[in-house]
Amino acid sequence: MLEQLSAYDGALKLAHDTTFDDSGKGHSAKWVDENYNPADAIFQRRVCESINFGVNLLADVIYSVAQASGIPEFPNAAVSVLLVMVIAVVVFRKRDAPSCQILIRRRLESHQPHQAQE
Repeated sequence: MLEQLSAYDGALKLAHDTTFDDSGKGHSAKWVDENYNPADAIFQRRVCESINFGVNLLADVIYSVAQASGIPEFPNAAVSVLLVMVIAVVVFRKRDAPSCQILIRRRLESHQPHQAQE
């Protein structure tokens, strides 16, 4: 559940968790630094926990700012589905369109004088 959270309080929570590992497992920033090994499952889990916590705090801060400024939430799922469909159409049309470089190359080739063959 999203909570009201200022950017300052979110930064403090993230800094405290990173520095002291609020989970109580002892995997603080110092532990991460001393045990740096991307192949280690415990290291990966701690990094993912930190990233997840940071993203959740960011969502709380964005929610708080939106609520404070009066930005409404989507009224229902139909609006969200419609928005996703519009984005998908735009992305797929762009993918199917020839790239800018291809269009420029074709334009340049069509304006070059043809050399006479001997």
